[in-house]
Amino acid sequence: KSDELVSIDDVAEGAQEPRMLKAQRALTAGIHHRRWLDLANDARLHSRRAAAHFLSVSQPHAGAFLSAIPSSPDMRLSSDEFALILQRRLALPVSAQSNLTYSPSLRRPIDPLADSLQNDHEHGCRHNKVLRKWVNVLKSAFGAAAVRMEPKASAVYSPGVIPDCVAFKAKDGKHHRLFELKISSPLSAGEAGTAEIGGRAAFGNTESQHKSDVLGRPASGDDPATLGAYSGALTRGHSVTPIIHESFGGFAPDACKLLDECVKKHGKRFGSDSEVATWATRNFRAMCAQRISVALHLACAAEILGNIERDVALVNKQAEA
Repeated sequence: KSDELVSIDDVAEGAQEPRMLKAQRALTAGIHHRRWLDLANDARLHSRRAAAHFLSVSQPHAGAFLSAIPSSPDMRLSSDEFALILQRRLALPVSAQSNLTYSPSLRRPIDPLADSLQNDHEHGCRHNKVLRKWVNVLKSAFGAAAVRMEPKASAVYSPGVIPDCVAFKAKDGKHHRLFELKISSPLSAGEAGTAEIGGRAAFGNTESQHKSDVLGRPASGDDPATLGAYSGALTRGHSVTPIIHESFGGFAPDACKLLDECVKKHGKRFGSDSEVATWATRNFRAMCAQRISVALHLACAAEILGNIERDVALVNKQAEA
């Protein structure tokens, strides 16, 4: 921010004004941002995949798992999982694939960065692991009695689709707040399949389509308006919030706003959540971000490792036949 910057004369004269206390952070932030822009431009020159990947790993809370302490079983990563997560984050070849270049289950070649193994299989397991963490956050904010995960009797207020989570009467004391979790990769297994917008705008390859699927889309130019999956709930006066993540851990803007709201309702202090907090979680926001981040990265890593294990077993079986 310009009002946080100080002049060269102030620095040279050693001024002791209050704003000088934040001078180093403000000035170094400008330097770091400039270097980030240089790296982003280099990635765009390299490939669409590199550009979209660099932008994805730079999004809010994408690296929150790196600050987490393995104080409970759900916060622990095996060596294989941690190695794969770092290799994916740094755009390095996935060592767990070893010499596996063809996937019998997909019936086609696979890329060394494991994009195809992340994209082309069932994603229900990773969805549910992350959803449970979000449900815990929502319960801490809105109250455990008011929040339900995947309520079965939802046709009355959400015809045609079962919400991932509902905070009953949380909108205005009468209407509900519905939440739909979406997790997807911004990358395709091939360069041609990765849209260029993903390397130029945050969540460019994921957010727009997910929000359109959930909320619908207004008419634009020659394109007619479309109804989303939750059109029935919206017409009944309920609100719907898409919680969108990319497979590299980033929180989309709506997810960030929801986390901010939950922190505001809960309070920055841990309260009853202090039992699960560690010394690396300075406040409630950090704790929630870390727990969601670990669950997301763990689920995505387990998905790839499971696919590799299955393909290796198929290859060995074919070799023995």
